[in-house]
Amino acid sequence: MVNHSCLPNTVHYVVGHALVVRAVEDVSKASELTASYLGREEFAPVGARQAVLQERFGFSCSCQRCRREQQLPGELQHGLAHIYATVMQELKPCFLDAVEQQNQSQLAQVHSRLQQLEKQLTSQLQRYMRSSSKNAVLEVQSTVYDLYELLLFCEQLVGQGNMSEAANGIVARLGICLAITNRVSKGAELHIYLASRLLQYAINLRGADSVQAEAAAALCQEAYLLRYGDQLEAEVMLQLMEANKHIAEEFLL
Repeated sequence: MVNHSCLPNTVHYVVGHALVVRAVEDVSKASELTASYLGREEFAPVGARQAVLQERFGFSCSCQRCRREQQLPGELQHGLAHIYATVMQELKPCFLDAVEQQNQSQLAQVHSRLQQLEKQLTSQLQRYMRSSSKNAVLEVQSTVYDLYELLLFCEQLVGQGNMSEAANGIVARLGICLAITNRVSKGAELHIYLASRLLQYAINLRGADSVQAEAAAALCQEAYLLRYGDQLEAEVMLQLMEANKHIAEEFLL
């Protein structure tokens, strides 16, 4: 049995009747293999994650990510919980309703609220970022991943200003979402979709031979290697990439 961690060192998925478990980082002989039991809730603050684990599985998590998050300043923890609750309980339902009703005015209002929350978060993170590693900051940002993803969705649907500038903004949003996922959910489907979408945007924006497209291709290759390894035949890998590209276009608008 593979135990739970909110910062897992494996990814798992089903192929036919088989469960595939792959390590997504180097694991020493003395270390245990871990997987996330959470699903989408892995992108929630520590309190919400602990509540889900207790309700579904009857235990609390004491992984490295949880311990670090519990040691954050109280003001920052409160701010993260507030942003998460606002996005999930208020703004995400409003966004989905606006998309269904094709209500551009409502969509713009949601986008504006999200931008305000992002400014609040940036302000709260500034002091923490000065004394913390990049990975530690990404773990904090992961607790409000849905804020960044919803901003990404809005900015793909809300046509504002110069098209090239808007596309650059979307690429930047994809980059943030991808970096967060690469920290806390390596090799997951979402990791693949984000990497695929970033590559497509980079190609469309800068060209297939551009430096940006090459960098995005490297990130995409990393995501695929984490999920599938390097044992697949080239033709099978190309088929997977094409299929995931189309799924990503639908999933990530």
